[in-house]
Amino acid sequence: AEPRGTCRRCRSKSSHICSLTFSIMPALTEPTVLFKFRVSCVASWGQLLQLKGSIPALQEGLDLKYQSSNFWTADVRVPVLAIKEGFTYQYSLKCDDRCPKDEVTPRRFQLPALGDLVKNLTSVDIQDDFRNPSDPSSLTDTGLFTSILFNRDEVALDLKSKAALSASGDSYIISLAVHNNRVPHGFQVCVGGGHPSLGGWDVKKSMPLQWDRNRQVWAGYLAVSKSDLPLEYKLLVCDEKFEKEFWEDVKENRKFTTEDVVGKSILARTDEFRYAPNHLWRGAGIVLPVFSLRSTKSLGIGEFLDLNLLVEWASKCGFCLIQLLPVNDSAEDASPYSAVSAFALHPVYLRLDAIPGISNETLKKIEVQRAKLNASERILYKEVLEAKMGLLKEIFFGNRESIYSDKGLKAFIAENRLWLYPYAAYRTMKELLQTPDYQHWGNRVNMSIEDMEKLTTADSMFRDSLYFWMFIQYHLHLQLLEAATFAKQRKVGIKGDLPIGVGKCSVDTWMHRDQFRMNKSAGAPPDQYSDYGQNWGFPTYDWDKMAKNGYSWWRARLSQMERYFCAFRIDHALGFFRIWEIPAECWTAILGQFYPCKPVTRAEFEKLGVKDISRILDPYITPQILANVAGTDADYIVSKFLTRKSDGTYAFRSDIPNEAALGTALWADPSRTDADKKELQRKAFALYHNVVIIRDQASENFQFRFDIGRTLSFQALPGDLQKSLKALYNQWLTQRQDDEWSKSAISKLQALRNASSMLVCGEDLGVVPRCTPPTLKELAIIGLRIMGFSVQPGRSVNVCADYEYLTICSPTCHDMSPLRLWYHEATPDVKMELCRKVLRLRSVPADATPEVCEGVFRQHVESPCILTMVPLQDVFAIVDGKLRAKDLLFEQINDPSCSKPGVVNWAYRMHITLEKLNEEADFTKKVADILLSGGRSTKSAVAVAPSKPSGYTAPARGRLPAGNGTLSEPVMFPGAQGTLSEPVIPSGNFGGTLSEPVDVQAASYSATLSEPVQFQGTLSEPVSFNGTLSEPVSYQGTLSEPVSFNGTLSEPVSYQGTLSEPVGFQGTLSEPVAMQGTLSEPVATGTLSEPVQFQGTLSEPVMVAAGGGGVMWGWKRP
Repeated sequence: AEPRGTCRRCRSKSSHICSLTFSIMPALTEPTVLFKFRVSCVASWGQLLQLKGSIPALQEGLDLKYQSSNFWTADVRVPVLAIKEGFTYQYSLKCDDRCPKDEVTPRRFQLPALGDLVKNLTSVDIQDDFRNPSDPSSLTDTGLFTSILFNRDEVALDLKSKAALSASGDSYIISLAVHNNRVPHGFQVCVGGGHPSLGGWDVKKSMPLQWDRNRQVWAGYLAVSKSDLPLEYKLLVCDEKFEKEFWEDVKENRKFTTEDVVGKSILARTDEFRYAPNHLWRGAGIVLPVFSLRSTKSLGIGEFLDLNLLVEWASKCGFCLIQLLPVNDSAEDASPYSAVSAFALHPVYLRLDAIPGISNETLKKIEVQRAKLNASERILYKEVLEAKMGLLKEIFFGNRESIYSDKGLKAFIAENRLWLYPYAAYRTMKELLQTPDYQHWGNRVNMSIEDMEKLTTADSMFRDSLYFWMFIQYHLHLQLLEAATFAKQRKVGIKGDLPIGVGKCSVDTWMHRDQFRMNKSAGAPPDQYSDYGQNWGFPTYDWDKMAKNGYSWWRARLSQMERYFCAFRIDHALGFFRIWEIPAECWTAILGQFYPCKPVTRAEFEKLGVKDISRILDPYITPQILANVAGTDADYIVSKFLTRKSDGTYAFRSDIPNEAALGTALWADPSRTDADKKELQRKAFALYHNVVIIRDQASENFQFRFDIGRTLSFQALPGDLQKSLKALYNQWLTQRQDDEWSKSAISKLQALRNASSMLVCGEDLGVVPRCTPPTLKELAIIGLRIMGFSVQPGRSVNVCADYEYLTICSPTCHDMSPLRLWYHEATPDVKMELCRKVLRLRSVPADATPEVCEGVFRQHVESPCILTMVPLQDVFAIVDGKLRAKDLLFEQINDPSCSKPGVVNWAYRMHITLEKLNEEADFTKKVADILLSGGRSTKSAVAVAPSKPSGYTAPARGRLPAGNGTLSEPVMFPGAQGTLSEPVIPSGNFGGTLSEPVDVQAASYSATLSEPVQFQGTLSEPVSFNGTLSEPVSYQGTLSEPVSFNGTLSEPVSYQGTLSEPVGFQGTLSEPVAMQGTLSEPVATGTLSEPVQFQGTLSEPVMVAAGGGGVMWGWKRP
């Protein structure tokens, strides 16, 4: 049998002995066709392009040969059967000792439309472009685009050839495929060109390609003769009536040459549709945990089916994504990041009365609990959990017989047995033995899946319990799947959350103990918010062992998430570069170390002049340090824990070998109150932590204690040695680790990315290694930027216009104050910078007014980031009235410092119902308008690419008519930037009203423009204007809103009128600019090479930044 499991002789797929004798097998070898691969791929020195595929010749990978001009080639013989049935292949760029760059999705070759012609094939020429996974365009191959926004499965068509296909005489066949996952419904990819079958550059006669569901490309066939060559063409997207179109952004026309076609049986080319850089896709989403949802049908907490109502509202607004926090079962812990299973869903999210077969009596009890628990503003987690679990047991035992015979449940159990049986057994034993620590479960500590299955037999005392938990998971699956399906129908994706850790006493560590470093704990080093750092209590991963089995646990975890989500957020993505690992004998995180981390040797310290390594390795406690740290408790600490050394310093006694022993001994003293013990612990730990280096956990070498400059031990060293050690510390923390951490992250994160089709986003906040941004960019993993977090030097808040495309921007996140509370807590300087310099408001309110919040919202919507994700609380803040919660502290989801008495962690719930939210028509329209004007709405029109094919003549239709009229949708003129709703080609003058964003090039207009506009051309009549001017322009009129200049004004520019808002100049003014009038506010100026005069009244500051340096403050419109 062949590797694919089919007998060469009789085609049977079962194991058997074929009657055909071995001696004549060579005579019946399956016929093959020669495939000649030619791939365009830009590579660096030392890189190698490899071809992988499902046919035997490609299963181990085949190296391609580099030819010239970035082309690579390979010849492969492919069985005819594989050509008929289709086979998959993909390219991989091998990068020295780094992980190879695999294309995001495999390609599929199949020629179903050629019929019997396949029998006569002698060769097939394949021409492809390598789809670099580092390119942002590769993101359109992920589930958000292919399954949600531009899903075409329901409109797939059978491939049929437009031309009469025959490969005889002077006729040659071209199979053309186009890879473009951004084509909206109602549009199609077409091929326009000079050949008659391509319409002779007439758009209406261009050849439409058809969607090939199996190959996930737009495909068609051409039959050309030698006399047709060279054949020039270009790709375009147009509607089905050929009334709206835009062309791809390539400088020169594409070509089929004589060399490409003549002498070839079939040429199969796959082109990548090229969008202009300024037409990168941008979307927006909202962030809200499931538990925070509130509807009239939910019971005390948000439920999966509540997502339907949130999706309905998000769809009306034009949001494309809803981001959740983790939804896994965390048992009695309200934190969604403390799951007992990485696979099981949380029972509290189940809508009980949606389960079939519930008795009327139970329904009445559900209504009683619903009324009681929904009366609370916040989530009463313990009460909700107890109520729901009690009702679920009543539902289960009331329908036990029908549940055991439920075919759907049986199929669900069979499909998910590898995680479902362990979860059900874990929950059963935890409840029975009253402890989640499986080390205390006796002979149940080590159980196989088969052992667990035996617990569900009819004679097992555990049958009901295991089936109860599996029954719950089955209905949770059905309800979350229903919500995900509803969202998909509304073109809204759901984004999940992948926590960095799992609980030490969880199902996953119970079943996969060898995959974890159980004697270590994950956390974070000390920072400005925590002197001790953070000890999360999660075991760290044994990445070496996980790599050996291909990260199977991670792949299974992501496959489970992909059932419901089209994107996911990696919690603490920095942990995949290096994790802060804390020994089990530590209570705090100070004495942890990064893992992996290259150590420092004894010889390196000796070279710097450290003669006695114990001086910087052991706690350094002089009488003066003891007095300064311990104060009046010095004598007590000496008597209990320290011993005096011969040099007069102190050391901890031998029975205090670690931090845990110190803490245990301290808290064991019955003579002290808890308050005294807490203060004593702070002082004693401060002495114990007073070291410069610690021992490396994996070798005889050393690691630096984090932030050595803060330790009294370091400060007591001679100045020269301090300087040398600080230099070594900086080198150790940066250059020494960069390459190691980058390689470590690439191997793990690439495995995660390749494990599913979901869009991958990484939370990369905190102490970010230098290698993190370029590594995430190389993997096309989207980072996160928060307005008030990790602020750039010299600023108090981040400016969204400065963010890169491969980032998500958010005003706040769940681990910090929501927008209104953040503003309330901000210093006057921060408020001043945000309001006056960023948002350009006239005043600086004491509290976050709707004007401030709307400005922040718009700043994020107008950013260049691929996604803007805004917490729902911050969206509510853009209006006044009932949508704003009265209590600012009420809206905070989690306070990691636990320092705000008014905040109850993980208890926030919407103060209005989702039903009421969907009735807020004015608010919904306001949000929708902001998203539409910012170019992020799912209701936005198609983006237009500017370039036209050479030889193209614009058809008469679509020209902008002379005279008056109204265009009520966004308008895009060829050659400019923006979005397309009604494509119009400018011709002549136009007078009328343009009520949405407009881009204009090379035309003369007389109009009133009521929305942001970008102009390239001449405005010959008075204009009321708000937008960006990027070329020399002559103006007469009134500028009633902020105006930004971007570019070089190489001729005199004159203004007549009133400038009533701040005006920002960006560029070089190389000729005199005449401006006369009164400046009533300060003017911030750059370098102006000629005199500048204003004519009119300037009632607000005027800011000038010369030399193209950017607008001094404020954000740029996209």
